[in-house]
Amino acid sequence: MKNSIDRNISKLLLLKELQFNNLSIIRKDDLKSLRQLRILNLQDNQIHTIDGESFRDLILLEKLRLNSNKLNHILDGTFSALKQLQRLTLNYNNLTTLPLLPLARLLDLRVLRLHDNSFICDCRLLWLAKYLKLHPFLGLNARCQQPDTLNHKDITSLVEEEKQCNSMDADDIEYTCNVPICPHPCTCFNGVVDCKDKELNEIPRNIPDTTIELRLEKNRIIEIPPKVFSHLKKLRRFILYRNNLKMLPSRAFSDLSALQLLHLYNNQLVYLPLGIFNQLSHLQLLLLNANKITCVRGDAFEGLEKLSLLSLYDNQLKTLANETFIPLKSLQTLHLARNPFICDCHLRWLNAYLRDKQIETSGVRCAAPRRMAKRRFGVLNDRKFRCRNRMEFELTAHSGQCGLRCPKFCQCDGTTVTCRGQQLQEIPNDIPIFTTELHLQDNQIKRVPRDGSFRRLRSLRTLDLRNNRLEEIDDDAFDGASALNELYVLSVAPFRRSILSKMVNFEI
Repeated sequence: MKNSIDRNISKLLLLKELQFNNLSIIRKDDLKSLRQLRILNLQDNQIHTIDGESFRDLILLEKLRLNSNKLNHILDGTFSALKQLQRLTLNYNNLTTLPLLPLARLLDLRVLRLHDNSFICDCRLLWLAKYLKLHPFLGLNARCQQPDTLNHKDITSLVEEEKQCNSMDADDIEYTCNVPICPHPCTCFNGVVDCKDKELNEIPRNIPDTTIELRLEKNRIIEIPPKVFSHLKKLRRFILYRNNLKMLPSRAFSDLSALQLLHLYNNQLVYLPLGIFNQLSHLQLLLLNANKITCVRGDAFEGLEKLSLLSLYDNQLKTLANETFIPLKSLQTLHLARNPFICDCHLRWLNAYLRDKQIETSGVRCAAPRRMAKRRFGVLNDRKFRCRNRMEFELTAHSGQCGLRCPKFCQCDGTTVTCRGQQLQEIPNDIPIFTTELHLQDNQIKRVPRDGSFRRLRSLRTLDLRNNRLEEIDDDAFDGASALNELYVLSVAPFRRSILSKMVNFEI
């Protein structure tokens, strides 16, 4: 049985009919000096290895048949010398991938056969999908074998389906495309990382730093860890709607200086932290609609000079500070409807602003007081916006501050309030409504009463009451604190598990 080309045969100028010879290896010197050779038939053998320099002397070769062998790989330089090659058959082999370089220089290629191989349609074949798209008469019927989702599909379908590498094979292969890894179970293509509708509970790790667009919509994500996006310097479009986000870290987007589009609508957000957007100098579109935002700081949109569209539609806003939209020099479209605005003297400015700018397109209307209900902004006389109700006045007078004044004897850092070791005898009644962590340990607190004070704290997750003088916690004391899932207490004699029974997120 032969396993390489006979030296005497290799001296022929026209080499044909070497099929069915059980050849298994083509060595680098087997075809040496055959510079006049134009046709080489090597089909129907057992060839599994071709040295990268085997064809280096065949500079006039026009037809090369390698079909029906056992090739499972082609080295980069294999065909680099074949400038005149017009016909190449690689069908009926065991190829799982094909590097770019073997075909890149074959400019005269008229026939290319690749069908009936074992192609794995991952990142390594993206170039081939595009190549075959540009050359529709080459590689006809070349199909994927793996993964299962692309089984028997044409390789060119990689372009339409945006399929690329995933984390399951990322450790085993050396990638030749721009994106070295794709987080499971997402798909990646041309800078787009698509993780939409994957039932994710958290932000995926290993998002490529080449990502231009990140799609995380329609998942179950409840939080954004600090600095999770710090490496995404090229990110331009971030889509995160229809998740369960209740809060954002104050520096969640601080490293995304190239960001142009941010979709955060249809979440559970109630509060926008200080400076959350102020590093997004290129942001053009910001969608915050369909959340539960109750207050917007007066400086919330500082730095967004290129923003052209802002949606606050369908939230819980009752008022806005008159400096809110001043930084938005490029604003062309504004959505404010479906908010319970109190149209008193503190929103007179908004009526005038919308009348002058003509940029509000959602039809925003007043909700209160009764005499102003359902009246449309921008068409009302400014004198209609009067302050009469003292209770409403107190509510709207401090618009833009968002109730973030820190209680006496406490320290506030973002949404964390620390009142530790201050000899407090009761829980302060002016805890900011957006507090997520409340530290009250090392005080003199004796009782947690059922006075409804926790109904304000719907974002509270952690409450620490250790090292106090607690003697009693009333039933339903934490009623309304629906997000509370960490409670630290010590030495409370009458403490009952039933106190926590209504707290659906709490793990006893």
